[in-house]
Amino acid sequence: MDIFSHIVEIIFVLLFIAIIVTMFKYPRDVFVNLPAGFLKIIAGTFLRYIKLFTSPIWLPIWFLDEYYKWGIFDHKFFRIFEAPEIGAFDEYSEPPDTTYSSNDLVPIDFNAFEKFLISSNNDIEKFEKVLLDGMESLNKEFTDIKTYKVGKLSMAKVTGTELYDFNYLIQWLENEFKNSRNYGFAKHTDFSFFGMDDPKTLNNIVGKTSEKQTFAFSLISGNFESLAIIEPEILKTRYSTSFFNKLTNDTQRVTSCKLNKVSSLKH
Repeated sequence: MDIFSHIVEIIFVLLFIAIIVTMFKYPRDVFVNLPAGFLKIIAGTFLRYIKLFTSPIWLPIWFLDEYYKWGIFDHKFFRIFEAPEIGAFDEYSEPPDTTYSSNDLVPIDFNAFEKFLISSNNDIEKFEKVLLDGMESLNKEFTDIKTYKVGKLSMAKVTGTELYDFNYLIQWLENEFKNSRNYGFAKHTDFSFFGMDDPKTLNNIVGKTSEKQTFAFSLISGNFESLAIIEPEILKTRYSTSFFNKLTNDTQRVTSCKLNKVSSLKH
């Protein structure tokens, strides 16, 4: 019995030392991410019950919104009811470096598109500096990038960029402005698309097209002249007519010179 007691004591001491070492080595994970993760799970469960008990009120409106594409439930208010996934609460963990497989490719003649990079970070000077850093990291010559303030958004109209460069800069913005919404919007006469950094994987941009398709663009796949059409479930954000209309209207204000250009960036 004495030997067994000593073994148990040694195990507990080793566990205690391991906990202390972990606390000092990964303080953010122990004191921030772990408690935040449990709180998110509890909050997600609570919100599910709220959605269930209030469904007789909002469900008929939701069906009408889906049918007529009003975009009511695309408002940022309703994002609080999107419960987080269990196991996905560590926002600092690195996502897998994978690509989405697809045989349905949409070739893009990117020179024919008007291209815009957009961020909800309205510090235009910082927005410009981040873009310049991103352009420099690509080590390419860009024709011109004009920046604008559009309401509370920072926007850049880019010229002389390839499809890869454009998606690379979307991810660059996301890495620099993690607490902002960052996306790119490219429009043509009969086809438009917007993309954002994929939080589930590394090196993928995902988004929606004006034809209600969900696409992915890999920054490492080697196929840099087309969009890969993937399953809609990959991107939680559903197609929103109102969101596309807003992007079109905001960028139209830039194109038609209804806004004063802040500055021109060249690298």
